[in-house]
Amino acid sequence: MKVLWLLGDTPRIDMDYCLKYNPSHIISYGYRHLVQEEIIEAYKPINVHISLLPWNRGADPNFWSFYDDTPMGVTIHEMDNGFDTGPILIQKELKFKDTQTLRETYDILYRTGWWLLFTNFDRLLNGDIKPIKQHHYVKDAIELRKKLPKGWDTEVGFVRRMKDAL
Repeated sequence: MKVLWLLGDTPRIDMDYCLKYNPSHIISYGYRHLVQEEIIEAYKPINVHISLLPWNRGADPNFWSFYDDTPMGVTIHEMDNGFDTGPILIQKELKFKDTQTLRETYDILYRTGWWLLFTNFDRLLNGDIKPIKQHHYVKDAIELRKKLPKGWDTEVGFVRRMKDAL
């Protein structure tokens, strides 16, 4: 078994790269690029995302879960041609206190993602988990992130109250 890992700082890949590397599986975690359709069809990659999909797709899911007061957690899903829109394989819901910071909750979500991946590694790569289709929506956090008084050290209770204050 040869896994191609697409992590946050991995440059954009193409089919030529995949053919040269010749992986048996592709796993993405924090990868910032859409994967080409031909790669998806050939390798059926999976992605680890730090939100409880279908909520909070794309960038900054930790922020959006508090701002929109949506469920929080980690999802492993099949990749398709959208950002975090593929069928769900495994999820783990988490709860946080208002006094925790965005940085603290991000770290917990990130570690939980690795734990969820490795405790289910064989089942995921063998295709033993039945995927569940998800519904779709997209958010843009750029303007709202500018209003965080302490950046990622802002308490999540503040983020939960932001929506009512605007």
